[in-house]
Amino acid sequence: MSVAIASDPRTGPEDELDKLFGSAEAVRRVLETIHAAGPGAWRTLPVATDLLTYAQSRFASLARSWHRPAEDAAYAAFLTMREPGILNAESPWAVVRKAVARHLMAETQGERHLQSPDHARRLKNHPDAMPVRAGDDQTLMEVAVEDQAAVPRGIDRIVQCAAAYLAVAGWPAADAAGVAEYVCQRISDLGSQESAVDVLRRDHAFRQFLQLSKPEWAALVRLLVGSKPTTASPARPGLLVRVLSGESLAELLADERLRDLARQTLPGSRP
Repeated sequence: MSVAIASDPRTGPEDELDKLFGSAEAVRRVLETIHAAGPGAWRTLPVATDLLTYAQSRFASLARSWHRPAEDAAYAAFLTMREPGILNAESPWAVVRKAVARHLMAETQGERHLQSPDHARRLKNHPDAMPVRAGDDQTLMEVAVEDQAAVPRGIDRIVQCAAAYLAVAGWPAADAAGVAEYVCQRISDLGSQESAVDVLRRDHAFRQFLQLSKPEWAALVRLLVGSKPTTASPARPGLLVRVLSGESLAELLADERLRDLARQTLPGSRP
């Protein structure tokens, strides 16, 4: 099977590849062809090269969200697509996207914790305190909120507590841990709570990956990071800052407003 990219002046190569590979049935047919041709097909079939090119483009924004090159996303997609089980998936691209996200998260966390990606995939393997690199003199939450005087007790504790809170609210445990780690990673190089809120609210790639509506994603940002000040109300600290300031999980669960907000973050809870 080969792919010929049409030279329609109204569409570019990416548009043509999307027509060829974008739907579940289309990519399944291509994968069936590649798998049937044997292990060497990924190197020899032109359609395999085109599929990997398309995958790199499809997941480029997700890679940028994790500050990784698009090639990392393409490699993770390749590892997933070569598994026989992908042929039976109802939505092959959904399976690939989830695998790519986990791979990128593991790569990023591995670098952050000075661990191998395989080791970093498991939250229990993260160190109690972050390794200190030369010149790395800012903690996660010092850049998430201004004028924060509390001393952090380790990134792992913050992530674990946030993940536990989401799990109690109804999130699947694995998804809760992934969300908490992702949000911590995204705000680690920002200068204020307002910046963190703005950046996360515009993170449409991760919102779509979680299959959250815009109101659900906005609630999740308010829950974890907090809200910006308005003329009617001051800024509210998020769950991450409150954990850093010393509040326990039990104390946070006793906050009725926070519990109500957590329920609004569940996928499907709000249109």
